[in-house]
Amino acid sequence: MANGTRGDHPLTDILNHGLTVYSPEVDGLVSNSTAGHAAYLEPRLREMRDRMRADARARGWEVDQ
Repeated sequence: MANGTRGDHPLTDILNHGLTVYSPEVDGLVSNSTAGHAAYLEPRLREMRDRMRADARARGWEVDQ
């Protein structure tokens, strides 16, 4: 189970430990996004979720609303 130490999870590595996980550019976007850009991310994440749910339903999976 993750306990917040280095290597436990990419997000904690980027946000808590300042490690480069993907690339400096991508890690910077993650840091900036979590530091106040929720308004930017939220609609995109909702759209992604809705698209995946619709795809799953189209393939015959029972998906919660």
